[in-house]
Amino acid sequence: MNIALIGMMGTMKTSVGKVLAKKTNMRFLDTDAEYVKRSRMSINETFERKGEAFFREEERKIVKDAATESKAVIACGGGVPLDERNISALKASSKIVLLTATAERIYERTANNTSRPLLKNGGLERIKTLMAERKNAYESAADITVDTTDMLPEAVADRIIGILSDKS
Repeated sequence: MNIALIGMMGTMKTSVGKVLAKKTNMRFLDTDAEYVKRSRMSINETFERKGEAFFREEERKIVKDAATESKAVIACGGGVPLDERNISALKASSKIVLLTATAERIYERTANNTSRPLLKNGGLERIKTLMAERKNAYESAADITVDTTDMLPEAVADRIIGILSDKS
């Protein structure tokens, strides 16, 4: 079984994923990092040069590959749950954990990050809009939800481990 972390940018999917993988002796995979490695191009650069649709197609291939792993923690890019094919692939092999946070906390965590193509020229209002647009897709995909607003990655990882061990 894998554990797939989904949610908005700034909900600490990568940070939590690394801690969770270490604590559970699982492999860590980050779909965004894998995209950069495979394409040798930043996500920002891809959006500018080839567009979001191209990126989403490549992302789908990465998610499909990641879903074939066993005993992996997969930190998914924020848009992964918007494509039902991604969710189908992940559900076949993973418990899906939705990480959430308030829009204000997400803004605090991402405000200085220039590598977020969907946040350009939008700030807090853009985050709120994206959260509203993605809410249903995120919630319908999730097996469990953990609010990371006032938590550190270590505590979030412990919470996930506790919830998953209670469910098994």
